[in-house]
Amino acid sequence: MYIRHTDSTNRLLKDMIASTETPAEALCDGFYIVTDYQTAGRGQVGNHWESKDGENLLVSILIRPQGLEVSKQFRLSMIASLSVVGALNSTLLPYTGVAGATSTPLPLTIKWPNDIYYKEKKLGGILIENRLNGKEVSDCIFGLGLNINQTVFESDAPNPISLKQITGKEADKQAVLEAILTRLNQLKTWLSDEHYEELKEKYIGYLFRKEGEFEYEDERGRFKARFKDIDEMGRLVVVTETGEERAYLFKQIKYIIKY
Repeated sequence: MYIRHTDSTNRLLKDMIASTETPAEALCDGFYIVTDYQTAGRGQVGNHWESKDGENLLVSILIRPQGLEVSKQFRLSMIASLSVVGALNSTLLPYTGVAGATSTPLPLTIKWPNDIYYKEKKLGGILIENRLNGKEVSDCIFGLGLNINQTVFESDAPNPISLKQITGKEADKQAVLEAILTRLNQLKTWLSDEHYEELKEKYIGYLFRKEGEFEYEDERGRFKARFKDIDEMGRLVVVTETGEERAYLFKQIKYIIKY
């Protein structure tokens, strides 16, 4: 579903799910709303997402997982972020001049839990909003803001970048969306316990700063640590310089990035 302008595609999709007047086809797995401009686009925990009118991909996709336990809902974040990096690296970006070869994948990573990074710069953000029914996830809204053709960023966001800035070429937003939808549809089968280890391995393989020691900050102050694991709850597990193991939920730890 395309809408020219809206305040938030996630908000609009949530309202459609809640409304008794919404047609059944709008509530099916894979239904999406895409827009050219959002007046109140959000990132995680209320952060504002800057996007110029018509230049970027702004979409919210409905996922209806079957029998996914609440305790395992982080798997939805993993398949969402993997669908983006997988689609971009494998399908859309064999551009001449990128990394010196026409088929070399871009150095895209997933900054835990689900920001999309190019080197040390933010290419896209994902907002996951789940609705629960008892012990299971009844539906998930996967909201994506992906910088496509914007080259001037006016907000105080410290490190944005777009596909056009990376490749030097205009990208087709619809082609990007279709590739992500295709990859997401494939990855949905990985939500089961049978494929969990494979899913986790793939996710960690793309993880930002998965190797080496880096500076972080938590409520106790700054410290250096190395990545160890992502647990079943989706917590980031690190080991400090002193050998202490710490596990964090989102917003309990901050990456220190030099801009």
